Amino acid sequence: MENPFRPTAGATPPDLIGRGGVLDEFAYGLRIGSGAHGLEK
Repeated sequence: MENPFRPTAGATPPDLIGRGGVLDEFAYGLRIGSGAHGLEK
């Protein structure tokens, strides 16, 4: 029997259909940085 698993660690998925909003929110989070914004130290 042939092994059904393929070594694809680190490979980019072919499509991220329906993930545009999630990716946009992630990119926004990276731009604004970490922490709870609006709270003063």
